[in-house]
Amino acid sequence: MLHACKTVENLIETDREFKKYVSDLETKFFRLMQSSLTQLIPQEERLAVVTEQKSLKIGLPKERIFQERRICLTPDDVAVLVANGHQLLIEAGAGDEANFSDKDYSEAGAEIIYDTREVFFLSNSIKGESRLRMKK
Repeated sequence: MLHACKTVENLIETDREFKKYVSDLETKFFRLMQSSLTQLIPQEERLAVVTEQKSLKIGLPKERIFQERRICLTPDDVAVLVANGHQLLIEAGAGDEANFSDKDYSEAGAEIIYDTREVFFLSNSIKGESRLRMKK
């Protein structure tokens, strides 16, 4: 009988070892499957993007419309544009009616131009609704 008890204990111990072995195999199998599946999922590809920044020369003439006090760019807007590599040409006194001085624009990085024609001819784009009447 003692021999039978030892045999049963050995079987129980063997069963525990077998279950632990199977559990370890399952864990290894699931880890392997997970890594294999991860490799099969399409991965996002990152390509090198060349950011070629182009700069503009932006002209800001003085408004000449009767009772027009607005200006399309404030000194803060000018500072942002200049920080992004653009050049701003502002006609002297363009912001006076909106309570912005030439000094405010100059400190923001704009170039103050005293000739209206230069604002129009030296810039790539014009901001504002000015109607310039040029003499031929």
